[in-house]
Amino acid sequence: MYPTSPPSVVPSADPPRRPLPPAVDDEAVAHTLVELRPVTADNWRACTSVTPTSDQESFVAPVSYYLTLCHYGGVWQPLAVYADGQVVGFAMWGLDDADGSHWIGGLVVDRAQQGRGLGKAAVAALLRFVAAQPDCRQVALSYQADNHRARALYAAAGFRESGEVSDDEVVARLDAARLDALRPARPPRPADTLGMDPTQMRRLGRRVVDLVVDHVEQRATGPAMRTAAAADLQAVLGGSLPEEPSDPDEALTTLAEVALSAMQHGDHPRYLARIPSPASYAAILGEWLATGHNAIATSWTGGSGPATVELVVIEWLREMLGMPEGTQGVLLSGGSMASLTAFAAARAVGGPGVAYLSDQTHASLTRDLVTLAFPAEHIRVLPSDDAFRLPVHALAEAVAEDRAAGRQPLLAVASAGTTNTGAVDPLPDIADLCDREGMWFHVDGAYGAPAALCAAGRPLLAGMDRADSLVVDPHKWLFQPYDVGCLLVRRPGALEAAFAMDPEYLRDVRATHGEVDFRDRSLELTRRARALKLWLMFRVHGARQVRDAVARGIALAEAAEAMLRADPRWEVVTPAQLGIVTFALRGADAAGHVARAAALAASGVAAVTSTTLRGRSVLRLCTINPTTTEADLRTTLAALAD
Repeated sequence: MYPTSPPSVVPSADPPRRPLPPAVDDEAVAHTLVELRPVTADNWRACTSVTPTSDQESFVAPVSYYLTLCHYGGVWQPLAVYADGQVVGFAMWGLDDADGSHWIGGLVVDRAQQGRGLGKAAVAALLRFVAAQPDCRQVALSYQADNHRARALYAAAGFRESGEVSDDEVVARLDAARLDALRPARPPRPADTLGMDPTQMRRLGRRVVDLVVDHVEQRATGPAMRTAAAADLQAVLGGSLPEEPSDPDEALTTLAEVALSAMQHGDHPRYLARIPSPASYAAILGEWLATGHNAIATSWTGGSGPATVELVVIEWLREMLGMPEGTQGVLLSGGSMASLTAFAAARAVGGPGVAYLSDQTHASLTRDLVTLAFPAEHIRVLPSDDAFRLPVHALAEAVAEDRAAGRQPLLAVASAGTTNTGAVDPLPDIADLCDREGMWFHVDGAYGAPAALCAAGRPLLAGMDRADSLVVDPHKWLFQPYDVGCLLVRRPGALEAAFAMDPEYLRDVRATHGEVDFRDRSLELTRRARALKLWLMFRVHGARQVRDAVARGIALAEAAEAMLRADPRWEVVTPAQLGIVTFALRGADAAGHVARAAALAASGVAAVTSTTLRGRSVLRLCTINPTTTEADLRTTLAALAD
């Protein structure tokens, strides 16, 4: 009688050692049409009709008994043996959790089918089936010592008696070499989705690393900026859709030497235009790692590891920028999307209302409000003061006017470092006004907020910690490659109030125990794992080194201001503030400034920005790259003046 679970086996003190009889050969002809199928309602009755001989393997009861045992025992699994499309036998198998062995519970070929060469063919099919099971490391079975037919049949298949007994039966185990030979030959799964060989993958990957490191090492000797003609770029990069494969080395060379050379190099030490992006190599490695793993940070269930890294990075940024505990956040593509996300959260919490900005607020924020369908009368752009800051008295007057006109003030936007001059709005006073008026206080610190990390910048940003929402772009002054922006929100749940969704097709991956589904904190559903590069940079370099690099950017602007004041050809228009200084060439008009900036960029020596401050044309330097030297500044100013 078979047990209700795979037998536990113990060494026998005196195991049976009768010599094996000669192999029986009454079924020596292999039957190629034998196959095993699951027992189902369709073949159940045919299986119960299988009639064994009295000594066949160890089946001594009707097959219906063993089928019932499989059904209620829950451990043994039944199989129907087919030949020529009909049921000719029955078998059982199971897994012993105690020793990890896959057990064959027995095999029977119907008495009427014997003599057709089915016995050995069925054993071979059963062994192939069991050997193909996941993690199958050993196959075992047991039989009565005097069952000579079973002993001979299984010995011929490669089983060896092990000196163990189970329920007074001899235990035999399949020889490991024979088991390996029985495993199904599966074609190797390609490592690459489109079939690139792993050897080539590694070789090309190393070449990409070499191309990037060569660029990093040599960037100071190359152009700070290069723009190519559209027709020239199309001639090399364009053409009809490639139908057949081509040389990957040639394709990489084309991208590196043509596409990636024709751009602004924001990590160049003399790229001083707009806002540079001096990415650290540790951050580049983090970006590669995330991309190589196709990492996603959308739902907790689908990306709990990347989501945890994002939560950790947000907490680090909160701490560094002085925001209060409990502040929540989300990583986005940059300041434009971060401010749009903040404005949507403010409206979700406070309802429709008027937004207040200055004429020095970044233009993308006005566009954000328009995109969110703020009506024109709800977008108040106020003139800045003589220091290019948002005047609090003008803001208070505008709020009072709107209340008197029946409009609801909603939010005030302050800059922690304007793009034009690096000016910081009077954050404490604006925060006080927002508190009194019940308004949302938004601070755009996309480039300037990291100055709070160092002693030179921290006092200038006092009051930033009172923001209801704060934007910072780590791909600017926190030395990350494009793209990554961060939005921090003081009010827990405000982001979810604006963006949470719960469609039926996402409920399988919904967080259920207080975890964060980042898809509910912005418009992005598909979200790459931007946090890994930030996490790796801080782990590799530490916050102190980052603080020192930020402080150097502030000092470089002050050094540039000193050089400008020492040269009578130049006039400082706005002093160095948060790594930005503006100036003018005496006697030059707007066309002259624009032409000099364009000629400098075309030469490749350096890049600066031309802009306008209250109708006056100026030139501008942004010095946040810590690899920039004072020699670079002198070279740039000399080239501009000539």
